[in-house]
Amino acid sequence: MDNVILDLDDFAENKENSEECLQLLLEQKSKFPNLKVTLFAIPYYLNKDNSTFFHSIKYDWIQFAIHGFYHHLNECTLWDYNTALQNIQTAYNMGCFVKGFKAPNYRINKGTIEALNDLGFWVDELEKESKRSYNNHPWRVHGHTWNAWNGIKQVIERNLWNENTKFHFINDIMEK
Repeated sequence: MDNVILDLDDFAENKENSEECLQLLLEQKSKFPNLKVTLFAIPYYLNKDNSTFFHSIKYDWIQFAIHGFYHHLNECTLWDYNTALQNIQTAYNMGCFVKGFKAPNYRINKGTIEALNDLGFWVDELEKESKRSYNNHPWRVHGHTWNAWNGIKQVIERNLWNENTKFHFINDIMEK
C-alpha cells in the first residue's frame, strides 16, 4: 500500500500484551522509519497498574486515542450525554490522548456521539452518526495489540507496507 493509517485496539488493557506490542512496533519502526500508529488505549487501565509503563511511552510516531473508559462491552451505550461528557473529558485530561475515540466493539449511543461532537473529537464508529467519522477510510489498516485473528503479529505478517509507504496518524486525515 502506498499510504497506511495503522490503528490498534486495546492498548494498556494488559501490561504484557502492551509491552509485546510496543516491542513489535519498535522492530517495525527500525525497518520502516516512516511508521506512525494510533493506539486506542483504555483510560481505566492507564490509571491502574500500567500507569508508569504507559506514561513512559513518548514517541512522536505513536499517538493515543481513547477506547471507552473501562472497556466494558456496552459502556458507551449506557452513558447519557453528561456521563459521556464527564468520562471523555476525564480521559482527555490525562494529557496523553488526541481528540479521538472508539467505543468498545463499536457499541455507542447518540448521547455519547453528541458529547464527542461537542468536545471536537473524531470517532471511529460504524454508523457514521458523528460529525467526524473515520471507520471506512481506504488507507486504514486495523488490528489489536494482542494476539487475535487481526492481532499485531498477524497485521505485520500480512506485509501491507514497504519502505516507500507513507504512514499517517488518524489525526492527520481527520484534521483536513
